[in-house]
Amino acid sequence: MSNTTIPPAPSSQVVDKANWDSAQTKYFLDLCVKQVKEGRRSGSHFTKEGWQKIVARFAEKTRKRYDQPELKNKWDNLKKEHILWKKLQLHNTGTRWDSVRNTILADNDWWERRIQLFNVGI
Repeated sequence: MSNTTIPPAPSSQVVDKANWDSAQTKYFLDLCVKQVKEGRRSGSHFTKEGWQKIVARFAEKTRKRYDQPELKNKWDNLKKEHILWKKLQLHNTGTRWDSVRNTILADNDWWERRIQLFNVGI
């Protein structure tokens, strides 16, 4: 009997740790829009085929191997950010949109009030 330990078999699919830049995010969103236009989104979810195409094309273009759960996580987070952005746009919140830098602008007083609210637990 041998004391040799056999290492586990390597995973057949290696997934990269997600690290997104703005170009990758834009490309991902473009892929999602294409799948919606091609009818691969039933209700509020992409179809299995839609996700397969998104995963494959994203990997081809970016050389990032993100699996479907990672891409869905990005989708869900972008959806939450979009909802918040719409609320900020629709309500008089003391913010404005900087289209050059693609960010929300607010003065220091606005940020201080928000930070205090979050520190209190609201």
